Amino acid sequence: PNVQQAAIRALAPLLGEHVDLHQSIQARLTDNSPNVQQAAISALAPLLGAHTDLRQTISGFLANDANWQVRRAAISALAPLLPDHPDLHQSIQARLTDDDADVREAAIKALAPLLADHANLQQLLLDCLTDTDTDVRAAAAQAIAGIVTIESKYANMLFDILSQVQDSRPLINEQKGAEVLATNLGLLAVSSKEWRAYVIEQLSDFDWRRRAAAAQVLAAAGKEAVEEALPQLLQSLEDYRGPEAWRSHIATAELVINDDAFCDRAIELLVSKLDYGVDFVFPLRYAEEMRKEAALALGKLKAVDRREDVAQRIAAVLASGRERNPKVLDALFSALSSLVAAPETEQQTI
Repeated sequence: PNVQQAAIRALAPLLGEHVDLHQSIQARLTDNSPNVQQAAISALAPLLGAHTDLRQTISGFLANDANWQVRRAAISALAPLLPDHPDLHQSIQARLTDDDADVREAAIKALAPLLADHANLQQLLLDCLTDTDTDVRAAAAQAIAGIVTIESKYANMLFDILSQVQDSRPLINEQKGAEVLATNLGLLAVSSKEWRAYVIEQLSDFDWRRRAAAAQVLAAAGKEAVEEALPQLLQSLEDYRGPEAWRSHIATAELVINDDAFCDRAIELLVSKLDYGVDFVFPLRYAEEMRKEAALALGKLKAVDRREDVAQRIAAVLASGRERNPKVLDALFSALSSLVAAPETEQQTI
């Protein structure tokens, strides 16, 4: 199978000019090896728009092929055709409930570009937000986030999703799902006074995840929204409810770190996190992530608000050799580089 796969991939670029090769590659669509079938589907994908029979053959794999890899390959091949071929929509939609999570995820991504113009798809993908698989939920959240500024009725549900992923951010951040959600919810907070008020209200919620999510959305909304929420943001800096309140603390401190009136308190909080748990014999949960996020936030100090003691503290942490985590070290070096950069250099790079 490996040799056949390699041969198909080598021939794929020639299919557009050599019609005589089509039949040979099509014959591999029924190969006993799923890997060879996948290679054949991928090779033939550029031809599907102009060849109805071939398109129907590939579409048939969606419901009839027992191998999930082949079904996923068929979705990927057909996805670019969906805007111009409504007849394919139903076949892809049916894979939203496929037994395999990778196939469901591929179906969501294929259908995502159609959401704004197809209300029925919006509801189908909303149902995917409760999928048992994390990656499927993340793909659905990212897809729906793209239309949140158009369909504000989804805002509360998407805020719930953003808060729920606060304690599993590495999983969703691989697809930038959390960033997309926060950005689009922030845009909605700019245009909708009611929605902005709702987000500000979440800064006082008992659940630390909702407080952290609210801070992210307000950051995305911009300076005016942050200033409106200042009393609640400052109060959240002292809110220790929940085992992981540090996330909302860091998110909030990052928002006010360049505010003349509140930067000292924000800097004090962030600096205190730089060596949290570093000397413990047994690793503390989230300690390394806390140190990394605190360093990254300190690196966002603008030139006018920089304090020499902050750079010295970061330099001391690095010089001590106590920090061993590569990601935390990268964050510390990045922050120190930013803090010692000349103001004129910073202005040139903005």
